[in-house]
Amino acid sequence: MITNEPSDDNKYDQDRNYSSLVDRGANGSIAGNDLRLITHEYPERTITIQGIDNHTVPDLRIGTYGAAARTQYGNVILIFNQYAQDGHGNSIHSALQLEDNDIKVDDRPLTLGGTQSLVTAEGYTIPLNFNNGLAHMNLRPFTNDEWITLPHVTMTRNLAWTPHQYDSSN
Repeated sequence: MITNEPSDDNKYDQDRNYSSLVDRGANGSIAGNDLRLITHEYPERTITIQGIDNHTVPDLRIGTYGAAARTQYGNVILIFNQYAQDGHGNSIHSALQLEDNDIKVDDRPLTLGGTQSLVTAEGYTIPLNFNNGLAHMNLRPFTNDEWITLPHVTMTRNLAWTPHQYDSSN
């Protein structure tokens, strides 16, 4: 069940280009305005994020979000579990969190021998674009009609995300 259904499908501009950052240095993911809320975590959970120069954003709610994306087989709905809700700007996707769900993240540009793509366990390939040396994927909020008609592909697991599980033991 989608918790924030728009009054009609025109709320989301299907032609607008969004550009989500795929960040190898992020240890968690943040949902921006290029994703659509499906549901918040229940019972409610929040996290505090900290960035450059100790900038802190407290009490961001955890939820499940979705977006329409183009693949080699056509459009799909990508499902992102355990994302912090920001809603401003574009999303940041932790490469580690994606890889934790068996998503193959090749965030190396073609010119350096990479495929600059994400490949899901189901075999969907999502292209990445580079902008100023950073990998991005084109996503946009899905419409109500797309939710019903397009395949759904889970990008991150729906278990409490704990990035420290990958910490080195030394």
